[in-house]
Amino acid sequence: MIGSYPLILVVNASLPVKSVEELIEYAKARPNNVNYGATGSLGQLASEYFNQQAGTKFLHIPYKSSGDFVNAVLSNEVTMALSDTPPLSGHVRAGKLRALAITSASRHRAWPDVPTMAEAGLPDFVVELWNGFFVPADTPAPIVHKLHGEIARVIALTDVRERLQGLGIDPSGMPGEEFAKIISADIARWTAVARAANIKAN
Repeated sequence: MIGSYPLILVVNASLPVKSVEELIEYAKARPNNVNYGATGSLGQLASEYFNQQAGTKFLHIPYKSSGDFVNAVLSNEVTMALSDTPPLSGHVRAGKLRALAITSASRHRAWPDVPTMAEAGLPDFVVELWNGFFVPADTPAPIVHKLHGEIARVIALTDVRERLQGLGIDPSGMPGEEFAKIISADIARWTAVARAANIKAN
């Protein structure tokens, strides 16, 4: 694993909600008039997981790019978005978007004032995405171990860690065996979310 990163839940600053609890109440009072913007499967799956955990019915509105759905939140075309932090951070810090929660297990060093989903009332909502290196399954073990050693060494370099953190990624260097367990758990989790939300691969 190169690193992992949480998602952040945001709404337009003009929306009359200041917490996840208030967002859920707002959504349940308007079940046919709330939606979320997302690009690709990750944002959609995380948002549908939110629907399942919160008992809400936010409707999926697909966008081609993060810039498109961020603009949609800024213009109140969509009610909320769950995304990695780089596309949203500038607008949150400028006060145009309101961050309601972050999906890490504990408060994030870059967002110390933003509560976790657990603190916000959804104790099982911990979502951390990741980036990693992969090789063919039949790659000899000595080569795998050598590659891991070199990758972990580079990830531990101060300038590399700082660059990753600047992108909102928490550096890792986790060994393949441990990483494989996370991948397996994620496949099971997101398969269940997709089935419950009736999401099918295109």
